[in-house]
Amino acid sequence: MTDELHIERNSGDITFKEWIDAVLKTEGASLEGNPEVGENPKTGQIVTVGGNPNNVAIELVRYKFFGLLKKKEMVTCIYYQKGKVRIKPLGDINDTSNPIRVVATSIANITEAMIVDKNGDQINWINI
Repeated sequence: MTDELHIERNSGDITFKEWIDAVLKTEGASLEGNPEVGENPKTGQIVTVGGNPNNVAIELVRYKFFGLLKKKEMVTCIYYQKGKVRIKPLGDINDTSNPIRVVATSIANITEAMIVDKNGDQINWINI
């Protein structure tokens, strides 16, 4: 596939509020460091304390020692910066059960965006 994918939409950037909302609604996605997230009731601004709310960590299963040892670990692989989302594919991203693919597809669907490769070509994944 590619070494980098992006979540983009034609109608403009994804706001930080939309980003946080999409990640919190997506099963299997965790904001890196598990920050506390709240909304200022007067301004509607999203406020976070601790962690890194710009990054998403996903639990991946890794096999060590020739596939004999199964280890679960949280891996940061989706990054938000100034309205743009970058995905670092790991494992077989063509596998529909790949956790990164599942989470990225969910975030794209919630934000009404699409997943594109580094050349801007849309990746047509089935909605999960």
